[in-house]
Amino acid sequence: MGLIELKDAVKKYDIGKETEVAALAGTSLTIEKGEMIAITGPSGSGKTTLLKIIAGIEKLSSGQYCWNGQDVETMKEKETCRLRNTDIGFISQDYSLLEEESTLFNVCLPQMIGGRHTKENRSNAMKVMDEVGLMGLYRKPAGKLSGGQKQRVAIARALNMNAQVILADEPTGALDRENTILLMELLQKINREKGLTILIVTHDPLVAEVCMKEYHLVDGKIIC
Repeated sequence: MGLIELKDAVKKYDIGKETEVAALAGTSLTIEKGEMIAITGPSGSGKTTLLKIIAGIEKLSSGQYCWNGQDVETMKEKETCRLRNTDIGFISQDYSLLEEESTLFNVCLPQMIGGRHTKENRSNAMKVMDEVGLMGLYRKPAGKLSGGQKQRVAIARALNMNAQVILADEPTGALDRENTILLMELLQKINREKGLTILIVTHDPLVAEVCMKEYHLVDGKIIC
């Protein structure tokens, strides 16, 4: 049994309308704990939809999605919120940070939302920021950081959550080649040393190359 299992997953939008489209069209996928996986494919192939399903942001139209053996489709909204807030760290191309707030505030945000923010958590946040190369930047507004630093804040946030999985949607899309290499080296180190499961949606062959496995998504189906 994998940590993440999708079986015959279908996600349709605009059901019953002329504009109905299947973003996922019967996708099956198993991801084991500790794997580092790349999902590639052309624009519109369903990659971001796949991440949203795994994150519990959206529900399937049909099929099954199990997280660690538990059927996510039968979870109540409160349970899926808890999953997103405790077990899944999300990294996106646009960073998803509150740019007026400090880097430390952004790293601690999931605990604040979940009512679990403590002095111990704040101390741990500073520790993981040091680990990802953000030492001394605790009070700096997130909007003043470079692109590479912003992605490190998102990674520190996932580590501070003690997340089991990091989902990354085109995390290097706004970075230059040097920062792309540095970010992937950091993600590889986290995967290797901490055992975090990492799933990356990417168009970049360099990113896909350093992952353990690559799955290609076309028209809502994994073809390899």
